[in-house]
Amino acid sequence: MIPTASTGKVVLVNTGTHSFESDGIYLVNLGHDQQIKHLQYQYGGRLFVVSDKRAIQPFEFTE
Repeated sequence: MIPTASTGKVVLVNTGTHSFESDGIYLVNLGHDQQIKHLQYQYGGRLFVVSDKRAIQPFEFTE
């Protein structure tokens, strides 16, 4: 699968967004790392972080 953003490519980020607004692609802070991930809202108020790599299971985002 082709990644959403390849290493070394320029990515434009809307820095005015500081909260989840809708399903989409976000720059997220995961520990000490920033990653581009798909965020998906699921019924019941659950928010999942999804990777382009199918081998990486989606996980629920909790604060």
